[in-house]
Amino acid sequence: MTLSECKVICRLSRDFQELEGFDMDKPLSAGDFAAMEDQLKACVEKDRQYWRVNDVKCDAIHTAKTYEEFADRVAAAHLQPLDQKDFKKKYNRKWNQYATEDKQSTE
Repeated sequence: MTLSECKVICRLSRDFQELEGFDMDKPLSAGDFAAMEDQLKACVEKDRQYWRVNDVKCDAIHTAKTYEEFADRVAAAHLQPLDQKDFKKKYNRKWNQYATEDKQSTE
């Protein structure tokens, strides 16, 4: 477990205790654990997204030539690069399928 995940867990437990009607003496139910787990997953994903964007910012601040290029890189930080298997999926689609159907029907 990383330090950032530990911080998220501490923050979640503090937030969970501040909820209305929360009693520390009462044992947690399965629903409470499920809610905490869902909240933890959301916070960890949000943390990953933050660091992914931050890494792009740190890289772009030194290499971008204009602010627009910097902003475009940061806006595209969530995108994944294309893989080889993405190029193998080729669709055999005609540009104008209706025109080719008319030619075949008249012949």
